[in-house]
Amino acid sequence: MRYRIIADSSCDLPSDFLEKDNIDFSIVPLTITIDGKEFVDDDTLDMKAFLNAMRTGKTMTTACPSPSVFADEMKKNIHSVCVTISQNLSGTYNAAVQGTQIAREENEEIKAEVADSFLTSGGMVLMIMKLRQWIKEGLPYEEIVENVRAYQKTICARFVLQDLGNLVKAGRMGKVAGVFASALSLCPVCGDNGNGQIVVLEKVRGAKQALSHLVDTVAEKVKTVGKFPVVISHVDNEEQANLIKNMLFERYGLDDVMVLPARGLVAFYAAYKGIVMCF
Repeated sequence: MRYRIIADSSCDLPSDFLEKDNIDFSIVPLTITIDGKEFVDDDTLDMKAFLNAMRTGKTMTTACPSPSVFADEMKKNIHSVCVTISQNLSGTYNAAVQGTQIAREENEEIKAEVADSFLTSGGMVLMIMKLRQWIKEGLPYEEIVENVRAYQKTICARFVLQDLGNLVKAGRMGKVAGVFASALSLCPVCGDNGNGQIVVLEKVRGAKQALSHLVDTVAEKVKTVGKFPVVISHVDNEEQANLIKNMLFERYGLDDVMVLPARGLVAFYAAYKGIVMCF
């Protein structure tokens, strides 16, 4: 039995991530439009040009894939699991659900399920890594789907925003609030609220202190769970991402840490030097 794992492009994984595992893997791209120019978030995206456009752009929008694109991927294998960005952040989840309906109408043998990550970025990566594990262990399809939805509830997302200008341009933060925070050199430490929505946890002055606070957000989970994997995504900021990786090991002994460059959609929201940490 051959499985396909499908994700949208907010998962930050390279498209060849599962190539050696004999598991089919598809990344369905979202699109970002900046001042009328469309950027498709796939492997051909020129990140340097994209980041430059974000810095100078005045109007910015994002668009989720169509249901038919998801359906086309689901029709490639009888068994597939699709992991999406939180439905509270994007219409991608609903498009994927509609895609399953289209695929099943064309072939009633198809089994396709959509798992809402209620997160994005590294949260989706962690779910995909677990799917890989269970598929290789030979678990039944229904059990795999049930497991990944239960596992999602254990994942936390935390991130630091060092450039608030893009959130202001995208309409996610008021202009006055953005200017005020920038003038005070405030770096918000944000996280998920467990329901797929993003909230500000702390407002810390200076990036160095913010990164230290970010690392300490794992403390409670370490006390109750012990060791666990961590995924760090960064927007052109590998140096600070590796600094966080080292601090996680030094403070808490966490040594299963993956560092990934953000794909376009996460870079769009996290902005230049943004860091997203999921665990």
